[in-house]
Amino acid sequence: MASVPVAATPAPAAATPAPAAATPAAATPVPPPDWHALLASKQDWARALLFDHEGNVMGQKWAGILPSRQEIHNLMTLLDNRDHTIGHGIMVSGQHFECHRWYPHMCYGRRGDANHGEGVCVIRSTVRASNRHVWLLLTYVFPMISARAIPQAVELLAAHVEVLQS
Repeated sequence: MASVPVAATPAPAAATPAPAAATPAAATPVPPPDWHALLASKQDWARALLFDHEGNVMGQKWAGILPSRQEIHNLMTLLDNRDHTIGHGIMVSGQHFECHRWYPHMCYGRRGDANHGEGVCVIRSTVRASNRHVWLLLTYVFPMISARAIPQAVELLAAHVEVLQS
């Protein structure tokens, strides 16, 4: 019986090394926002002040006299007691604002009348990295109204600080 030639089977190719597991890139620290520039970019706001849990100013858009350390401390307590805040109002640079709305993370109101007054809002938020509170104080004048100014403030804080928490 004649033998049938068998085709030579090619030798298995040398095993190629599996790609190295993707190593996570070194986490690049995110620089803190330039709060002065961010607040200055809010053309609709008359004044704005961002301060930390110790009352240190982190950023500002402010014309005139800045709130004193005592006023900043008082602003930090506005969200502690609804009845007190609604009853006493909000003091900013020696000016009294009536408080119309109070929530666990925010209060707002105004002084004057609809055409010649000024609105105010104080919002407390939490810094992602440190789990510490920051406060944003802003004022706005007609034609800006709270229905526009407050969502702008909430968006700014949500984008650069954290979702609002009480």
